[in-house]
Amino acid sequence: MVLLYKIKNERHFFLKADNIHTIYVEESGNPHGIPLITLHGGPGIPMSRGYQKLFNGNVYRIISFHQRGCGLSTPRNELKNNNTKFLMKDMELIRNVLGIKKWLVEGISWGATLAVIYGINYPDKCLGIVIGGLSLMTDCTEKSTQACAPDIHDKWVGKDPKKSMDQYMKDLQSQDRTTRNKATKMWNVEEKLFELMDFENYGVKRRKKAFNLIPDDENTLALMECYYYKNLGFMPKGYILKNAHKLAGIEGYIIHGRYDIICTCENAYKLSKVWPGSKLMISEMAGHSFRNINNLVNWNSAFKNFEKLYPKKQNFYVETKIIPNYEVGSFKIKRKD
Repeated sequence: MVLLYKIKNERHFFLKADNIHTIYVEESGNPHGIPLITLHGGPGIPMSRGYQKLFNGNVYRIISFHQRGCGLSTPRNELKNNNTKFLMKDMELIRNVLGIKKWLVEGISWGATLAVIYGINYPDKCLGIVIGGLSLMTDCTEKSTQACAPDIHDKWVGKDPKKSMDQYMKDLQSQDRTTRNKATKMWNVEEKLFELMDFENYGVKRRKKAFNLIPDDENTLALMECYYYKNLGFMPKGYILKNAHKLAGIEGYIIHGRYDIICTCENAYKLSKVWPGSKLMISEMAGHSFRNINNLVNWNSAFKNFEKLYPKKQNFYVETKIIPNYEVGSFKIKRKD
């Protein structure tokens, strides 16, 4: 059974990250609860409203942010000072501003990749890590896409993905809207890939499109994904598996749909072999989507294991921390998702 919780105490604020980027941050749940940072995928597509329902708002303080260049963070589509290192700096800025000692780190798809990289670099800041649909970013595209959807893969990047991505980057930033929109449509193949993994969901009415985005958001998703995949997540090839031993001692759950053709299940299996103490949870009859009931059952189970931390009344926060003033508000901002 999958539990969906009420969303409580929603609030948001903006943080000036540097002289270019301003980061949008949102919170919900128990302000004194177990801190939980949730990392969206793409890169370039913030989580849809309602993702907080997956977490017990009585127990968790749920924190998320729109990564640089996308969503409500500004400026949109800005690639300068935008890479994995800067995203981790943003996470640390948020953690310090909120006076958090350690937090749970969660992510799906690219968010899973970022969560693991953060854990490798800041293991002492992690209460635990839960990831789903992991990409290891060892190549421009995933083995499962090429193997299970070769027709789509060839239309997407052809026989020379690196050359194709160079052209995509040029076209996705074109001043000509027609050129930009054509490249955006060609890049965003996930809608078709999700249709190929149309397994049972948790009861919501199936949308006609995998992503209900306006054109500008579609372009942002295409640009940011292409930019990060072209650069292999801005890390040396094989970085995650070579450094996963640094995650030893962090309680971790690696969830992956067996029939995920966007990010191969092999990624999760390989990581589980080199992350001491992690638990691999392969979801049967599941693909990349975490609307899938089997992925959600495993997700729910993983977070239930961390709720035991709350009754112990661990001190998750810096008691003497003077938190700077920041712009806080209710959710009157219209989200385009």
